[in-house]
Amino acid sequence: MNRFLLPVVIMTVPFAAHANCDCVCVNGHVEQLCDSSYDMPTICAAQICPIAPPTLAPLAPAVIPPIGTSSCWMDRIYNSITGQYEWTMVCQ
Repeated sequence: MNRFLLPVVIMTVPFAAHANCDCVCVNGHVEQLCDSSYDMPTICAAQICPIAPPTLAPLAPAVIPPIGTSSCWMDRIYNSITGQYEWTMVCQ
C-alpha cells in the first residue's frame, strides 16, 4: 500500500505549492514582484502610484540571495493599508 501512495504524494507536491506575483508601487512606479524566481509573470494593469518622498535608505543587512536570484537590495514598496512607502528587501 505504501509503494502506491508514495508516488501519488510525490506527483502532487509540485502542484500543491504555489507562489505569487503582485504588481506593486516601487519608488513611485509599478513593478512586478514575485515570491519566487520560478513564478509565471502576470501583466500589470496601468495604475498611478503615489509620489515617493525622498528618504535615505536604511543599511541593508548582509544576506545570501535566495536560490534563483543573484542580488538583493533595499527598496521602497507602497503599502496600501498604511498609505505609505516602506523599506523592504527585494531580490532578483
